[in-house]
Amino acid sequence: IKGSHNAMKTGMLAAEAALIVLPGCALGLWPAIEAVAMVGRVVPGDFLLRGARIDVDLRVFAFCGAVALATLAGLAVVPLRLARRAGASPIGSGMRVGALPSAGRTRTALLVSQIALTMILLTGAGIFLKSFVGLLHVPLGFDPASGWSARVTLGGPRYADDDQRRAYATALIERARALPGVRDAALATSSPLASGWLAMVSDARHTSSANDADAGVRSIYRAVSADYFRTIGTPLVRGRALAATDIAGAPDVAVINEELARRLFPNADPIGHAIDLAGSHCVAIRDGRVTIVGIAADIKEVGLNEVAFPDLYVSYAQRPAASIELLVRGQGDDASMTAALRSAAAAVDSTMPVASVSPLAWRVASATQSERF
Repeated sequence: IKGSHNAMKTGMLAAEAALIVLPGCALGLWPAIEAVAMVGRVVPGDFLLRGARIDVDLRVFAFCGAVALATLAGLAVVPLRLARRAGASPIGSGMRVGALPSAGRTRTALLVSQIALTMILLTGAGIFLKSFVGLLHVPLGFDPASGWSARVTLGGPRYADDDQRRAYATALIERARALPGVRDAALATSSPLASGWLAMVSDARHTSSANDADAGVRSIYRAVSADYFRTIGTPLVRGRALAATDIAGAPDVAVINEELARRLFPNADPIGHAIDLAGSHCVAIRDGRVTIVGIAADIKEVGLNEVAFPDLYVSYAQRPAASIELLVRGQGDDASMTAALRSAAAAVDSTMPVASVSPLAWRVASATQSERF
């Protein structure tokens, strides 16, 4: 009998708690849903989370429901246990659970408002946490761990010649590979999360003039050395990477990424096809025709929330440029690696200083911090 009496008390407290918690939960979720919808109407669709959507989905409802159930259980059990410890009973002794004094109405209204505001905050926190966790697990397309970048700009009349640029690049890579702790080294005109020059790329089968080339797919252009993809950890999907044999005088070749392959060759295998590239107003890009020899995985170019950009990789030996970036992978702390890379560049040509040296992981951290959601 005593057990059934306690169960009845608990049930009555749970019923009263439900009358407080459930309206508070509804009042909290409704403004959150309306606020997210309003943001979607006011802010451009690609501003908050590019290539995806921000909404109050079933996981948010499940999270709020779990919190509501936990609150409901607490309001039903905790008062009963406190009353037992005090030697009194909240039910019986002339007091009915359903009878609330007028002074308690204000207290009940405040409690409902507090729960409603709590649900709003929990909903916002759930959306933020979901987006943040998503950012931490976004596929980058490259491996930033143990990677460093050093930028050098070859200026002056000495490096106006392609052969001098090739010679400097070759010597710099050899010096970098000889450094203690360095496993791989490569060179490029830009690297992931640093964007790059833009070129218009078109299928040579449909290009008959320079004007046709200008109507192609706008792509990020990079001139890279051999071992570039291995150094930054970007996998090849099909075909081969650019090799040391892709030099001046050999057939001009290129590697494209998956996004560019989808846009230019939606129903065909791009390997072996020729493409035309036009630099438009970028003098660093040399117009011409190249043959696709490989397809690389997509990488993050500007931000972690960005959709995939079309990428084009050509051989630096065939299209050398003045602005270069030395990329290395190895073991060492930031200070020692920075000093070593600067020393290697100075050993090749002390008149060409290194503009900046930074770990690739810094770019990822900076991109994560800059995201709004």
